[in-house]
Amino acid sequence: MITVQAGAAKGKKLKTPSGLRPTSALVRKALFDIIGPLEDLSFLDLFAGSGTVGIEALSRGAVRAVFIESHPRSARIISENLRSTGLLPRGSVLSGRLPKVLGRLGGSFNLVFMDPPYGDEETVPTLQALSWNGILQEGSRVIVEHSRRLALPDHIGVLARDKQKIYGDSSLSIYHQTRPKGGDTHDRGGLSG
Repeated sequence: MITVQAGAAKGKKLKTPSGLRPTSALVRKALFDIIGPLEDLSFLDLFAGSGTVGIEALSRGAVRAVFIESHPRSARIISENLRSTGLLPRGSVLSGRLPKVLGRLGGSFNLVFMDPPYGDEETVPTLQALSWNGILQEGSRVIVEHSRRLALPDHIGVLARDKQKIYGDSSLSIYHQTRPKGGDTHDRGGLSG
């Protein structure tokens, strides 16, 4: 059983869909050590699964979190987890396939976490879409959990990778926005590595 590690909902148990590979407790702890304080930040949880990471962000002080999940059953479980932790007023769930569904988002975000299924072909296209669609605030960070065997590019559009941390078979790639949104769009989706 997965539990919230810290903050207002610490110790609350979270449901997870069967067959899901949730972010491990070790990687979640490392992720939030990297992120630091969450007060006044808006959080976007992509490929959200059971919503564990976004719920942890809300528990630790994020002002709002939006969860995107393509599987209807998982999306329902995220809503149930938000209700059971008392965090529903600050969380919302959007069901749809990435990266297309990003066009339906309102507002902008300081912090984005992506945990696609290992081997998912939408990882890089989703990073490309995040780079140019205007939902990242200036100075935003994007953190991707992926298999350590997947080599992600160092630059994707306006996103540049600062560092990569490895935890067993999992890896966290940490990107930041290199220029304000609305900058030169000639490199839309440009990759380099």
